[in-house]
Amino acid sequence: MKYLILLIIICFQNTAFSKRIKNYKYPFAKRYMSTTLGSLSGSTIPYTPYKDIFLGNHRDRSNRNIPSAGLLLHKYETRPLVFVLGGFGAFASSGNVRVLSHYLHHKMGFHVIAMPDHLFWHFALTANKNIELGDFPNDIKNYSKLMKEALRKAQSMGLKFSDISIAGYSAGGLRSLFLAKQDKKEGFFNFKTVVAINPPFSVHQAGNVLDKAYNSWKKYTVKQKEILIQRGTSLYFKILDQPKGTNLLDFILKNYPYTEKQSMGLIGYQFRKDLTSYLGSVEAVNKTGLYANIKTVDSYNFNIYSYKVGFLEYINKFLYPFYSKKEYRLNKRKFIYRSSIYSLKRFLKSSSNVFIQHNQDDILLKNAKKDLKFLESILKNKILIYPTGGHAGNMWFPANIKHFLNFFIR
Repeated sequence: MKYLILLIIICFQNTAFSKRIKNYKYPFAKRYMSTTLGSLSGSTIPYTPYKDIFLGNHRDRSNRNIPSAGLLLHKYETRPLVFVLGGFGAFASSGNVRVLSHYLHHKMGFHVIAMPDHLFWHFALTANKNIELGDFPNDIKNYSKLMKEALRKAQSMGLKFSDISIAGYSAGGLRSLFLAKQDKKEGFFNFKTVVAINPPFSVHQAGNVLDKAYNSWKKYTVKQKEILIQRGTSLYFKILDQPKGTNLLDFILKNYPYTEKQSMGLIGYQFRKDLTSYLGSVEAVNKTGLYANIKTVDSYNFNIYSYKVGFLEYINKFLYPFYSKKEYRLNKRKFIYRSSIYSLKRFLKSSSNVFIQHNQDDILLKNAKKDLKFLESILKNKILIYPTGGHAGNMWFPANIKHFLNFFIR
């Protein structure tokens, strides 16, 4: 009954989607600051443990028994199911994955299967058949198989569903769009609703931005880096220690410990850290030569002791050569284009069930005016654009959550 009442209430709300959000009250106007706040999103919701789902048949690459996906279940009740896909390097328990999963499960009454990013180092190492990742049209072929495996295992745990939807943020948003395009041909999942939050327009473009952000981080001394990292840790625990009823937005605004330049450096550092963990997995399996001068591989997480290799170097020296040997006529421009949103134009234009939330100041947009205008021209009223929020920094904000949930009421 509670579930039914909630649906009725939301259905009678205004669910018309205007393109540009006006009178937006998100209080953080700086885009790098907003982006870093995405890492604090998990502190805005209560913790709900998942039921573990183990995927993949590649245990020979690792002897670690770490779950790949997480299930939030209304056991033996037939309800809608949503796959939630994490951004770059995210795993099922990452903050933003938990935020979307929490509201879909507890507020909407849906079942949820939370999936990690395909470049999360452990998932790439133990679950993926191919470990040469970053070319989305090829990546999602194996990822789709793993989603099907997760679905089968969830059903054996008591899952009963009426329909299936998919939602992802950042790289997970872009992956959701490619998966929806593939499934439109295959018809296995028959996604009722597809939601992408802050999808990067191009993997190559996003990598370029984040490589530059890491270059700004390199300019700090070791001591300065330690201080900056400690400030973030301290803020996180201060937020957790705040008494119930505290205005967390106001608290963060007053206590945020970084300048915009420092925020940019920290974003670059975190991305490079996640990338290095993945590249360590690639090196451990394929011996790519990317780390020719590095002999020691950390036995705990296959994280090679070097942050020198950036995303573009990985693409240029390993990923593109790998595929160009397999595809004789593949040039660099075509290779980059086929993992971009622009390559999905025909699919997006013909799909009534695809919705996007994006920000005008997203740090991964090279030309925000051009990119967002492109989406508006093909999605019409199926896209919401916020004036601020950085890259996925505002997806936990109440207004964003309300809009996100409304997409699923159709």
